[in-house]
Amino acid sequence: MIWHVEFGSMGICVLTCRQLQVAQLVAMGLNNREIGRTLGTTQAVTQNYLSAIFDRTGMGNRLELALWYIRSTQPTHKYL
Repeated sequence: MIWHVEFGSMGICVLTCRQLQVAQLVAMGLNNREIGRTLGTTQAVTQNYLSAIFDRTGMGNRLELALWYIRSTQPTHKYL
């Protein structure tokens, strides 16, 4: 499954379910080895996922990815 993800001023990007899982695990503070173990892959595969995410989104580092993931998954409250 493919997700269309909005990045605010960065526009819309397409991420796979696996890439979103990696983003979630980065936001949880896991390192590449831990992400690989969690997903049943290797540290190198995790790095490949991160490189693809960074290429597609234009983000430059894990912190930026983690902040985006946390902000984009938080419910928004609009008050009248």
